[in-house]
Amino acid sequence: MISVLLALLVGAPQPVCPPAWEPLPGDACLLDGEKKGLAVYFHGRTAPSLQALGVELSLLEKVPRSRRTPMVALKGRGGLCDWAAEYRGFWCWPTARSQRSEVRLVTERLKEVLEAASTRLGRDSLPLPVLAGYSNGAYFLTMVMGDTEVPVAGWVLMHGGPVAGVIYAKSRERPTLLLAAAEDGIQRPAMESLKAKLDEAGWQSTLLVRPGSHPPELEDYQRLFDFAAAVSRRP
Repeated sequence: MISVLLALLVGAPQPVCPPAWEPLPGDACLLDGEKKGLAVYFHGRTAPSLQALGVELSLLEKVPRSRRTPMVALKGRGGLCDWAAEYRGFWCWPTARSQRSEVRLVTERLKEVLEAASTRLGRDSLPLPVLAGYSNGAYFLTMVMGDTEVPVAGWVLMHGGPVAGVIYAKSRERPTLLLAAAEDGIQRPAMESLKAKLDEAGWQSTLLVRPGSHPPELEDYQRLFDFAAAVSRRP
């Protein structure tokens, strides 16, 4: 009997998103929300399992639905965190100038994912998204800011920093929120450096520093959703 049950479990379709999230084509997940607007989330460096990803995404679920915009979360892929052998299999985003071709692939994938989200939400079109990233996802977003023409309503970068060599063109300026933690001895200075680079480029941004350290907290995601709702606009 046990062997039969095990066989059924092995053969059953495996979930591709945490329970509160709806799967989308393009290896992405959708979280609903009642606020106007749309957010796209790029996670931090994550062990390659749904359970590990779910730990990070579960905090997003804790923001009340009445306070959330709809959100799409894409999954990174293995091989991009190549600075240490122990992380090469982790789900990550491109964060080096040598990986610019990977940035293009992600932005092409994002377009397809947003089309699927529009269909799933029953809308003819979606508002321009706010792109948000945590840690590795935030470093990646600086390359999207500087190296692409992806249409966005705003940017939220959490506990990350700048990628060396990225130029922040004034034409790409959109409302920008930077989130850091006072006791994060690595990423807080990196976020301050990013703020300085944006200031130098004439790109207005707001840097908020909360108590605590690097791991994301509910307060970060509350600010993310409030910001996404506030800057929501149509293409």
